[in-house]
Amino acid sequence: MEKRKNIWIVCVNTQPPEYDTHLRHYIFARKLVEKGYNVTVFGGSYMHYQKINLINDNSPFIVKEYDGITYVFLRINNYKSNGIKRICSIVLFSIRLFKYKNKFTLPSLIIHNLRTPFDFLVYFTAKKMKAKYVTEVWDLWPEAFVSMGLIKKNNPFLKFSYKIEKFLYSKADAMIFTMEGAANYLANKKWRVEDGGPIDMNKYHYINNGISLSKFNNDKNLYKIEDNELLNDNYFKVIYLGSIRRVNKLKLLIDAAEKLQNKSDIIFLIYGDGDERESLVDYCKVNNIKNVYFKEKWVDIKYVPFILSHSSLNILNYKPHSTLKYGGSQGKLFQYLASGKPICSNFEMGYDIIKKYNSGIIASSTNSDDYAQAILSVYNLSKEDYNKVCNNAIKAAKDFDLDTTLFLKFLKLIETIF
Repeated sequence: MEKRKNIWIVCVNTQPPEYDTHLRHYIFARKLVEKGYNVTVFGGSYMHYQKINLINDNSPFIVKEYDGITYVFLRINNYKSNGIKRICSIVLFSIRLFKYKNKFTLPSLIIHNLRTPFDFLVYFTAKKMKAKYVTEVWDLWPEAFVSMGLIKKNNPFLKFSYKIEKFLYSKADAMIFTMEGAANYLANKKWRVEDGGPIDMNKYHYINNGISLSKFNNDKNLYKIEDNELLNDNYFKVIYLGSIRRVNKLKLLIDAAEKLQNKSDIIFLIYGDGDERESLVDYCKVNNIKNVYFKEKWVDIKYVPFILSHSSLNILNYKPHSTLKYGGSQGKLFQYLASGKPICSNFEMGYDIIKKYNSGIIASSTNSDDYAQAILSVYNLSKEDYNKVCNNAIKAAKDFDLDTTLFLKFLKLIETIF
């Protein structure tokens, strides 16, 4: 196969397709293969979400094949949280990629899902192999560290990290961002050519994370579960599915649920795990909150469509931070949209997709009274108005379909690089 058809997709958190909760790279890779490209996907051996390492010996990497796509998992260390061990695993991943690069098909293009500044060596891998280089940004590292209070603005390491970030964007043949307002981020940093910086905005592309509607709908019909509360159509079911950590602010949702206990047909179903789950379970017991049901700690991705399709209202719950003013690309949001059910968010982010498509409700403030009222406003919708919101969610999901709309944008970008 001619060299220009060889593409590497590099993302430390890529997992085997059967485990992956973010199928963007798998779907794009599979469809590129259908178009005649040869695709190799590189990921770390430690599965970030399942907490399982695919390599249990001293092998530097393992190679697997999925639907004509070669997956290479480079050995990295285990870690429990977003601390120094995770950072070390990202650094190790980029070192091993550079070290073993010649073991694999020579690429003409490397698409690098950034974890700035810890994996900047991926750029030098592309340069050494004389490959085109594209950055892909799902999270604005290191800006997110500041907005979440993990690092102070005057920290010397932060300044170094920004320099690395700017350098990588300026050297890239194209930049992909999954948040719609990322162009404003670059403008605010004064990194654009028109601001005297080195970054050419003609290389800027917005392609959000999205959802595979065909897979979602297929899984919804194939993989079902038995659950008394979930399958009871006499209830108005408010569902949260995801991590239960401080950043997710689930205490706010539970306080809102407590205020709605007088509505006996409204129940809250919470799926997921995290370091706050047990304390919240205890809180509900101590305060006699009986309309909140804690369900499975871990839900296999294939069962998510069935669960969400039996929801009445899906909850998007986060601790607000400043980088969200540039927009969001949460996988959970697109799963919710694909379910065709309204969404309730505890805050309005920049370029808000829920607001743009009128696919739900956004609480007017971040206190539990307003949150409860937002939930109640959907509960009180007429059947006609409720169905309109459901249809709007489906329309939004189609606009962010990985198999069609988003892949065509991605393919167009790939073709322009060559």
